[in-house]
Amino acid sequence: MSPAIPTTGTIPVSRASWDERENRPQTLSLRAGTLWGVAGSVFQAICQWAILSAIAKIGTAEMVGQFALGLAMSAPVFILAQMNLRAVQATDARHEFSFGQYLRLRIVMVGVALIVVVILASLTGYRADTKAIICIIALSKAIESMSDIVHGLCQQRERLDLVAYAVFGRGLGNLFLVVSVLLLTKSIVAATIAMMVWWLIWFLTYERGLVGQILGKVLERRPPVPGPGWLGLWRLAKTSLPLGIAATLISLNSNVPRYFVQHYLGEEALGYFAAMAYIAIAGTVSVDAIGQAAAPSLARLYLRERRDYIQLTFKLVGLVACLGFTALVIVRVAGGDLLAFLYRPEYARYSSVFVWIVAAGALRGVACILGFALTAARSLKSQVSIQVVALACNAALCWLLIPNWGLQGSAFAVLGAALIASLGAGVVSFPIAARRAKDNLGPLVMCGGRALPRSMCD
Repeated sequence: MSPAIPTTGTIPVSRASWDERENRPQTLSLRAGTLWGVAGSVFQAICQWAILSAIAKIGTAEMVGQFALGLAMSAPVFILAQMNLRAVQATDARHEFSFGQYLRLRIVMVGVALIVVVILASLTGYRADTKAIICIIALSKAIESMSDIVHGLCQQRERLDLVAYAVFGRGLGNLFLVVSVLLLTKSIVAATIAMMVWWLIWFLTYERGLVGQILGKVLERRPPVPGPGWLGLWRLAKTSLPLGIAATLISLNSNVPRYFVQHYLGEEALGYFAAMAYIAIAGTVSVDAIGQAAAPSLARLYLRERRDYIQLTFKLVGLVACLGFTALVIVRVAGGDLLAFLYRPEYARYSSVFVWIVAAGALRGVACILGFALTAARSLKSQVSIQVVALACNAALCWLLIPNWGLQGSAFAVLGAALIASLGAGVVSFPIAARRAKDNLGPLVMCGGRALPRSMCD
Protein backbone atom coordinates (compact mmCIF):
# COMPACT_ATOMS: atom_id res chain seq x y z
CA MET A 1 0.00 0.00 0.00
CA SER A 2 1.33 3.43 -0.95
CA PRO A 3 2.08 5.71 1.99
CA ALA A 4 -0.20 8.69 2.41
CA ILE A 5 0.97 11.99 1.03
CA PRO A 6 1.24 14.59 3.80
CA THR A 7 -0.54 17.87 3.30
CA THR A 8 -0.09 21.44 4.46
CA GLY A 9 -3.41 23.27 4.56
CA THR A 10 -5.22 22.64 1.32
CA ILE A 11 -2.11 22.18 -0.83
CA PRO A 12 -0.65 18.66 -0.75
CA VAL A 13 3.03 18.58 0.15
CA SER A 14 5.31 15.71 -0.74
CA ARG A 15 8.94 14.91 -0.18
CA ALA A 16 10.97 14.17 -3.30
CA SER A 17 10.27 10.80 -4.81
CA TRP A 18 13.08 8.29 -5.14
CA ASP A 19 11.01 5.38 -6.42
CA GLU A 20 8.16 6.20 -8.77
CA ARG A 21 7.92 2.86 -10.64
CA GLU A 22 4.60 2.25 -12.36
CA ASN A 23 3.01 5.30 -10.73
CA ARG A 24 5.67 7.59 -12.06
CA PRO A 25 4.02 10.54 -13.87
CA GLN A 26 4.61 10.72 -17.59
CA THR A 27 7.46 13.01 -18.60
CA LEU A 28 8.15 14.86 -21.83
CA SER A 29 11.19 14.62 -24.07
CA LEU A 30 13.58 17.57 -24.16
CA ARG A 31 12.24 18.63 -27.57
CA ALA A 32 8.61 18.41 -26.48
CA GLY A 33 9.35 20.15 -23.21
CA THR A 34 11.17 22.94 -25.03
CA LEU A 35 8.28 23.41 -27.45
CA TRP A 36 5.75 23.56 -24.63
CA GLY A 37 7.97 25.88 -22.58
CA VAL A 38 8.55 28.24 -25.49
CA ALA A 39 4.85 28.18 -26.41
CA GLY A 40 3.85 29.10 -22.87
CA SER A 41 6.46 31.81 -22.49
CA VAL A 42 5.80 33.32 -25.91
CA PHE A 43 2.07 33.37 -25.21
CA GLN A 44 2.69 34.97 -21.83
CA ALA A 45 4.96 37.58 -23.41
CA ILE A 46 2.34 38.32 -26.09
CA CYS A 47 -0.36 38.79 -23.46
CA GLN A 48 1.86 41.05 -21.38
CA TRP A 49 2.80 43.07 -24.44
CA ALA A 50 -0.89 43.28 -25.44
CA ILE A 51 -1.68 44.73 -22.02
CA LEU A 52 1.10 47.30 -22.41
CA SER A 53 -0.11 48.11 -25.92
CA ALA A 54 -3.69 48.48 -24.67
CA ILE A 55 -2.53 50.93 -22.01
CA ALA A 56 -0.66 52.92 -24.68
CA LYS A 57 -3.59 52.93 -27.12
CA ILE A 58 -6.48 53.39 -24.69
CA GLY A 59 -4.60 55.50 -22.17
CA THR A 60 -1.47 57.65 -22.38
CA ALA A 61 2.30 57.26 -22.38
CA GLU A 62 2.24 58.57 -18.81
CA MET A 63 0.01 55.64 -17.79
CA VAL A 64 2.49 53.27 -19.44
CA GLY A 65 5.21 54.93 -17.41
CA GLN A 66 3.26 54.49 -14.16
CA PHE A 67 2.67 50.82 -14.89
CA ALA A 68 6.34 50.32 -15.81
CA LEU A 69 7.44 52.13 -12.65
CA GLY A 70 5.27 49.81 -10.55
CA LEU A 71 6.95 46.81 -12.13
CA ALA A 72 10.39 48.38 -11.74
CA MET A 73 9.82 49.08 -8.03
CA SER A 74 8.43 45.64 -7.13
CA ALA A 75 10.29 43.27 -9.47
CA PRO A 76 13.80 43.43 -7.92
CA VAL A 77 12.44 42.98 -4.37
CA PHE A 78 10.33 39.97 -5.29
CA ILE A 79 13.02 38.41 -7.42
CA LEU A 80 15.39 38.56 -4.46
CA ALA A 81 12.69 37.07 -2.23
CA GLN A 82 12.06 34.29 -4.75
CA MET A 83 15.78 33.42 -4.52
CA ASN A 84 15.36 31.73 -7.92
CA LEU A 85 13.99 28.68 -6.11
CA ARG A 86 12.41 27.47 -9.32
CA ALA A 87 15.81 27.07 -10.97
CA VAL A 88 17.18 25.28 -7.90
CA GLN A 89 14.06 23.10 -7.79
CA ALA A 90 14.17 22.22 -11.49
CA THR A 91 17.86 21.30 -11.41
CA ASP A 92 17.61 19.35 -8.12
CA ALA A 93 18.72 16.15 -9.86
CA ARG A 94 19.66 14.54 -6.53
CA HIS A 95 16.27 15.41 -4.95
CA GLU A 96 17.89 17.06 -1.94
CA PHE A 97 14.81 19.03 -0.89
CA SER A 98 11.06 18.35 -0.81
CA PHE A 99 8.33 20.38 -2.46
CA GLY A 100 7.06 21.29 1.00
CA GLN A 101 10.38 22.93 1.85
CA TYR A 102 10.38 24.94 -1.38
CA LEU A 103 6.79 26.01 -0.71
CA ARG A 104 7.30 27.03 2.92
CA LEU A 105 10.42 29.04 2.17
CA ARG A 106 8.61 30.81 -0.66
CA ILE A 107 5.68 31.76 1.61
CA VAL A 108 8.00 33.27 4.22
CA MET A 109 10.06 35.26 1.73
CA VAL A 110 7.08 36.53 -0.26
CA GLY A 111 5.51 37.89 2.93
CA VAL A 112 8.71 39.79 3.71
CA ALA A 113 8.95 41.14 0.14
CA LEU A 114 5.38 42.42 0.20
CA ILE A 115 6.03 44.39 3.38
CA VAL A 116 9.26 45.85 1.94
CA VAL A 117 7.61 47.07 -1.29
CA VAL A 118 4.73 48.71 0.59
CA ILE A 119 7.20 50.52 2.84
CA LEU A 120 9.30 51.66 -0.12
CA ALA A 121 6.21 52.93 -1.93
CA SER A 122 5.09 54.91 1.11
CA LEU A 123 8.50 56.56 1.39
CA THR A 124 8.63 57.81 -2.20
CA GLY A 125 7.44 61.19 -3.37
CA TYR A 126 5.25 59.76 -6.12
CA ARG A 127 1.59 60.68 -6.59
CA ALA A 128 -1.05 58.73 -4.67
CA ASP A 129 -2.25 56.83 -7.76
CA THR A 130 1.33 55.82 -8.64
CA LYS A 131 1.87 54.53 -5.09
CA ALA A 132 -1.37 52.57 -5.33
CA ILE A 133 -0.23 50.98 -8.59
CA ILE A 134 3.08 49.96 -7.01
CA CYS A 135 1.31 48.27 -4.07
CA ILE A 136 -1.25 46.49 -6.29
CA ILE A 137 1.47 45.19 -8.59
CA ALA A 138 3.35 43.99 -5.48
CA LEU A 139 0.29 41.93 -4.50
CA SER A 140 0.19 40.52 -8.02
CA LYS A 141 3.87 39.62 -7.77
CA ALA A 142 3.22 37.83 -4.47
CA ILE A 143 0.57 35.66 -6.13
CA GLU A 144 2.82 35.08 -9.15
CA SER A 145 5.60 33.95 -6.81
CA MET A 146 3.36 31.23 -5.39
CA SER A 147 2.44 30.11 -8.91
CA ASP A 148 6.14 30.02 -9.78
CA ILE A 149 6.91 27.37 -7.15
CA VAL A 150 4.06 25.20 -8.50
CA HIS A 151 5.45 25.61 -12.01
CA GLY A 152 8.87 24.60 -10.65
CA LEU A 153 7.37 21.32 -9.43
CA CYS A 154 5.93 20.64 -12.89
CA GLN A 155 9.27 21.54 -14.48
CA GLN A 156 11.18 19.23 -12.15
CA ARG A 157 8.85 16.40 -13.21
CA GLU A 158 9.46 17.46 -16.84
CA ARG A 159 5.81 18.41 -17.43
CA LEU A 160 6.13 21.85 -18.98
CA ASP A 161 2.90 21.20 -20.86
CA LEU A 162 1.04 21.67 -17.57
CA VAL A 163 2.90 24.94 -17.01
CA ALA A 164 1.92 26.07 -20.51
CA TYR A 165 -1.76 25.36 -19.83
CA ALA A 166 -1.52 27.40 -16.64
CA VAL A 167 0.07 30.28 -18.51
CA PHE A 168 -2.54 30.15 -21.27
CA GLY A 169 -5.44 30.44 -18.84
CA ARG A 170 -3.87 33.12 -16.70
CA GLY A 171 -2.78 35.18 -19.70
CA LEU A 172 -6.11 35.08 -21.52
CA GLY A 173 -8.15 35.97 -18.45
CA ASN A 174 -5.70 38.70 -17.50
CA LEU A 175 -5.76 40.29 -20.95
CA PHE A 176 -9.56 40.19 -21.19
CA LEU A 177 -10.14 41.73 -17.77
CA VAL A 178 -7.47 44.43 -18.00
CA VAL A 179 -8.57 45.59 -21.46
CA SER A 180 -12.24 45.51 -20.46
CA VAL A 181 -11.63 47.55 -17.31
CA LEU A 182 -9.49 50.05 -19.22
CA LEU A 183 -12.22 50.56 -21.80
CA LEU A 184 -14.87 51.01 -19.13
CA THR A 185 -13.00 53.16 -16.60
CA LYS A 186 -9.91 54.59 -18.37
CA SER A 187 -8.18 53.97 -15.02
CA ILE A 188 -4.82 52.25 -14.77
CA VAL A 189 -5.41 51.68 -11.04
CA ALA A 190 -8.63 49.76 -11.71
CA ALA A 191 -6.91 47.76 -14.46
CA THR A 192 -4.09 46.65 -12.16
CA ILE A 193 -6.66 45.63 -9.53
CA ALA A 194 -8.39 43.46 -12.14
CA MET A 195 -5.06 41.85 -13.00
CA MET A 196 -4.33 41.04 -9.36
CA VAL A 197 -7.80 39.56 -8.73
CA TRP A 198 -7.61 37.26 -11.75
CA TRP A 199 -4.16 35.97 -10.81
CA LEU A 200 -5.48 35.11 -7.33
CA ILE A 201 -8.52 33.29 -8.72
CA TRP A 202 -6.41 31.32 -11.19
CA PHE A 203 -3.88 30.28 -8.54
CA LEU A 204 -6.52 29.13 -6.07
CA THR A 205 -8.30 27.04 -8.69
CA TYR A 206 -6.25 25.60 -11.53
CA GLU A 207 -2.66 25.96 -10.31
CA ARG A 208 -3.36 24.64 -6.84
CA GLY A 209 -4.88 21.57 -8.47
CA LEU A 210 -1.63 20.94 -10.37
CA VAL A 211 0.15 20.08 -7.12
CA GLY A 212 -2.24 17.26 -6.37
CA GLN A 213 -2.14 16.12 -9.99
CA ILE A 214 1.65 15.81 -9.93
CA LEU A 215 2.29 14.57 -6.39
CA GLY A 216 -0.79 12.36 -6.29
CA LYS A 217 0.80 10.10 -8.93
CA VAL A 218 4.08 9.71 -7.09
CA LEU A 219 4.75 6.63 -4.95
CA GLU A 220 7.20 7.65 -2.24
CA ARG A 221 9.64 5.21 -0.81
CA ARG A 222 12.67 6.81 0.75
CA PRO A 223 12.65 10.59 1.01
CA PRO A 224 15.87 12.52 1.61
CA VAL A 225 16.53 14.08 4.97
CA PRO A 226 18.15 17.51 4.40
CA GLY A 227 17.20 18.64 7.90
CA PRO A 228 14.03 18.95 9.96
CA GLY A 229 11.89 22.06 10.19
CA TRP A 230 13.68 25.38 10.05
CA LEU A 231 17.06 23.69 9.69
CA GLY A 232 16.02 22.28 6.32
CA LEU A 233 14.65 25.65 5.22
CA TRP A 234 17.90 27.34 6.27
CA ARG A 235 19.94 24.87 4.25
CA LEU A 236 17.71 25.43 1.21
CA ALA A 237 17.98 29.20 1.65
CA LYS A 238 21.78 29.02 1.77
CA THR A 239 21.80 26.90 -1.38
CA SER A 240 19.55 29.21 -3.38
CA LEU A 241 20.55 32.63 -2.01
CA PRO A 242 23.50 33.21 -4.39
CA LEU A 243 21.28 32.42 -7.36
CA GLY A 244 18.56 34.69 -5.96
CA ILE A 245 21.04 37.53 -5.59
CA ALA A 246 22.21 36.99 -9.18
CA ALA A 247 18.60 37.04 -10.43
CA THR A 248 17.95 40.23 -8.47
CA LEU A 249 20.99 41.86 -10.03
CA ILE A 250 19.73 40.81 -13.46
CA SER A 251 16.39 42.44 -12.67
CA LEU A 252 18.14 45.58 -11.47
CA ASN A 253 20.14 45.66 -14.68
CA SER A 254 16.84 45.77 -16.56
CA ASN A 255 15.25 48.33 -14.26
CA VAL A 256 18.11 50.71 -13.37
CA PRO A 257 17.76 52.59 -16.70
CA ARG A 258 14.05 53.07 -15.88
CA TYR A 259 14.91 54.71 -12.57
CA PHE A 260 17.31 57.11 -14.29
CA VAL A 261 14.90 57.83 -17.16
CA GLN A 262 12.10 58.60 -14.73
CA HIS A 263 14.39 60.83 -12.66
CA TYR A 264 15.95 62.79 -15.53
CA LEU A 265 13.30 62.65 -18.27
CA GLY A 266 9.95 62.03 -16.53
CA GLU A 267 7.17 59.42 -16.63
CA GLU A 268 6.21 60.10 -20.26
CA ALA A 269 9.73 59.37 -21.51
CA LEU A 270 9.75 56.31 -19.27
CA GLY A 271 6.59 55.15 -21.04
CA TYR A 272 8.32 55.30 -24.45
CA PHE A 273 11.41 53.54 -23.13
CA ALA A 274 9.44 50.82 -21.31
CA ALA A 275 7.30 50.10 -24.38
CA MET A 276 10.39 49.51 -26.53
CA ALA A 277 12.30 47.65 -23.85
CA TYR A 278 9.42 45.27 -23.27
CA ILE A 279 9.60 43.94 -26.82
CA ALA A 280 13.24 42.97 -26.19
CA ILE A 281 12.31 41.56 -22.79
CA ALA A 282 9.61 39.45 -24.45
CA GLY A 283 12.33 37.88 -26.59
CA THR A 284 14.37 37.17 -23.46
CA VAL A 285 11.31 35.47 -21.96
CA SER A 286 11.30 33.07 -24.90
CA VAL A 287 14.99 32.36 -24.36
CA ASP A 288 14.29 31.79 -20.68
CA ALA A 289 11.67 29.20 -21.66
CA ILE A 290 14.28 27.32 -23.68
CA GLY A 291 16.62 27.36 -20.71
CA GLN A 292 13.88 26.27 -18.30
CA ALA A 293 13.04 23.30 -20.50
CA ALA A 294 16.70 22.28 -20.82
CA ALA A 295 17.64 22.89 -17.16
CA PRO A 296 16.78 19.40 -15.81
CA SER A 297 18.63 17.73 -18.70
CA LEU A 298 21.67 19.98 -18.21
CA ALA A 299 21.77 19.08 -14.53
CA ARG A 300 21.61 15.34 -15.19
CA LEU A 301 24.20 15.52 -17.97
CA TYR A 302 26.60 17.47 -15.77
CA LEU A 303 26.46 14.65 -13.24
CA ARG A 304 26.59 11.88 -15.81
CA GLU A 305 28.31 12.90 -19.04
CA ARG A 306 30.41 16.05 -19.30
CA ARG A 307 30.72 15.91 -23.09
CA ASP A 308 26.95 15.84 -23.61
CA TYR A 309 26.57 18.70 -21.15
CA ILE A 310 29.02 20.82 -23.18
CA GLN A 311 27.37 19.91 -26.49
CA LEU A 312 23.89 20.77 -25.28
CA THR A 313 25.11 24.10 -23.89
CA PHE A 314 26.74 25.04 -27.21
CA LYS A 315 23.64 24.05 -29.16
CA LEU A 316 21.43 26.22 -26.96
CA VAL A 317 23.80 29.19 -27.20
CA GLY A 318 23.94 28.83 -31.00
CA LEU A 319 20.15 28.68 -31.27
CA VAL A 320 19.67 31.76 -29.12
CA ALA A 321 22.38 33.69 -30.99
CA CYS A 322 20.64 32.96 -34.31
CA LEU A 323 17.28 34.09 -32.94
CA GLY A 324 18.81 37.30 -31.61
CA PHE A 325 20.53 38.10 -34.90
CA THR A 326 17.29 37.53 -36.82
CA ALA A 327 15.40 39.87 -34.49
CA LEU A 328 18.09 42.51 -34.87
CA VAL A 329 17.88 42.41 -38.68
CA ILE A 330 14.08 42.74 -38.59
CA VAL A 331 14.23 45.71 -36.23
CA ARG A 332 16.99 47.38 -38.24
CA VAL A 333 14.88 47.19 -41.40
CA ALA A 334 11.40 47.87 -40.06
CA GLY A 335 11.78 49.07 -36.48
CA GLY A 336 9.92 52.35 -36.92
CA ASP A 337 6.95 50.76 -38.71
CA LEU A 338 6.83 48.04 -36.06
CA LEU A 339 6.66 50.56 -33.21
CA ALA A 340 3.96 52.59 -34.98
CA PHE A 341 1.89 49.45 -35.53
CA LEU A 342 2.31 48.01 -32.04
CA TYR A 343 1.79 51.27 -30.17
CA ARG A 344 1.21 54.68 -31.77
CA PRO A 345 2.87 56.61 -34.63
CA GLU A 346 4.76 58.89 -32.23
CA TYR A 347 6.73 55.89 -30.93
CA ALA A 348 8.35 55.47 -34.37
CA ARG A 349 10.64 58.47 -33.85
CA TYR A 350 12.64 56.35 -31.39
CA SER A 351 13.43 53.58 -33.91
CA SER A 352 17.20 54.11 -33.60
CA VAL A 353 16.94 53.64 -29.83
CA PHE A 354 14.89 50.51 -30.46
CA VAL A 355 17.70 48.91 -32.50
CA TRP A 356 20.21 49.21 -29.65
CA ILE A 357 17.70 47.93 -27.12
CA VAL A 358 17.06 44.81 -29.24
CA ALA A 359 20.82 44.28 -29.66
CA ALA A 360 21.14 44.34 -25.88
CA GLY A 361 18.30 41.83 -25.65
CA ALA A 362 20.14 39.44 -27.97
CA LEU A 363 23.23 39.57 -25.76
CA ARG A 364 21.11 39.06 -22.64
CA GLY A 365 19.70 35.92 -24.26
CA VAL A 366 23.16 34.41 -24.61
CA ALA A 367 23.98 35.31 -21.00
CA CYS A 368 20.68 33.75 -19.90
CA ILE A 369 21.47 30.37 -21.47
CA LEU A 370 24.98 30.36 -20.02
CA GLY A 371 23.43 31.17 -16.65
CA PHE A 372 21.27 28.04 -16.86
CA ALA A 373 24.35 25.99 -17.69
CA LEU A 374 26.18 27.42 -14.68
CA THR A 375 23.18 26.73 -12.45
CA ALA A 376 23.04 23.12 -13.63
CA ALA A 377 26.71 22.81 -12.66
CA ARG A 378 25.83 24.42 -9.30
CA SER A 379 28.21 27.31 -10.00
CA LEU A 380 26.01 29.84 -8.24
CA LYS A 381 28.30 32.33 -6.52
CA SER A 382 30.15 33.13 -9.75
CA GLN A 383 26.93 34.48 -11.24
CA VAL A 384 26.68 37.05 -8.47
CA SER A 385 30.10 38.47 -9.33
CA ILE A 386 29.20 38.69 -13.02
CA GLN A 387 25.99 40.56 -12.35
CA VAL A 388 27.59 42.95 -9.83
CA VAL A 389 30.07 44.08 -12.47
CA ALA A 390 27.32 44.40 -15.09
CA LEU A 391 25.12 46.40 -12.71
CA ALA A 392 27.94 48.79 -11.81
CA CYS A 393 28.65 49.33 -15.50
CA ASN A 394 24.95 49.90 -16.19
CA ALA A 395 24.49 52.46 -13.42
CA ALA A 396 27.65 54.34 -14.38
CA LEU A 397 26.64 54.53 -18.03
CA CYS A 398 23.11 55.66 -17.14
CA TRP A 399 24.49 58.40 -14.91
CA LEU A 400 26.90 59.59 -17.61
CA LEU A 401 24.77 59.23 -20.74
CA ILE A 402 21.08 59.77 -19.98
CA PRO A 403 21.29 63.45 -18.89
CA ASN A 404 22.98 64.41 -22.18
CA TRP A 405 21.83 61.71 -24.64
CA GLY A 406 18.31 61.05 -23.39
CA LEU A 407 16.74 57.73 -24.38
CA GLN A 408 19.65 57.00 -26.74
CA GLY A 409 21.95 57.06 -23.73
CA SER A 410 19.71 54.65 -21.84
CA ALA A 411 19.90 52.21 -24.77
CA PHE A 412 23.72 52.39 -24.78
CA ALA A 413 23.76 51.72 -21.03
CA VAL A 414 21.58 48.64 -21.43
CA LEU A 415 23.79 47.39 -24.25
CA GLY A 416 26.96 47.84 -22.21
CA ALA A 417 25.55 45.93 -19.25
CA ALA A 418 24.36 43.08 -21.50
CA LEU A 419 27.79 42.83 -23.13
CA ILE A 420 29.50 42.57 -19.75
CA ALA A 421 27.05 39.91 -18.55
CA SER A 422 27.40 37.70 -21.64
CA LEU A 423 31.20 37.94 -21.73
CA GLY A 424 31.46 37.26 -18.01
CA ALA A 425 29.19 34.20 -18.20
CA GLY A 426 31.22 32.88 -21.13
CA VAL A 427 34.53 33.32 -19.31
CA VAL A 428 33.22 31.50 -16.23
CA SER A 429 31.54 28.72 -18.25
CA PHE A 430 34.69 27.52 -20.02
CA PRO A 431 36.59 26.29 -16.92
CA ILE A 432 33.34 24.84 -15.51
CA ALA A 433 32.83 22.78 -18.65
CA ALA A 434 36.48 21.77 -18.84
CA ARG A 435 36.78 20.23 -15.42
CA ARG A 436 35.41 16.81 -14.59
CA ALA A 437 31.99 16.77 -12.92
CA LYS A 438 32.25 15.75 -9.29
CA ASP A 439 29.65 13.11 -8.58
CA ASN A 440 29.93 11.94 -4.99
CA LEU A 441 26.92 9.66 -5.28
CA GLY A 442 28.56 6.97 -7.37
CA PRO A 443 27.72 5.60 -10.84
CA LEU A 444 24.23 6.00 -12.25
CA VAL A 445 21.94 3.03 -12.84
CA MET A 446 18.44 2.66 -14.24
CA CYS A 447 15.87 2.76 -11.44
CA GLY A 448 12.14 3.19 -11.99
CA GLY A 449 12.78 4.18 -15.60
CA ARG A 450 15.23 6.94 -14.65
CA ALA A 451 19.00 7.20 -14.39
CA LEU A 452 19.77 7.69 -10.70
CA PRO A 453 22.80 7.14 -8.44
CA ARG A 454 22.92 3.59 -7.13
CA SER A 455 22.63 4.81 -3.54
CA MET A 456 19.16 6.17 -4.30
CA CYS A 457 17.92 2.83 -5.61
CA ASP A 458 19.15 0.59 -2.79
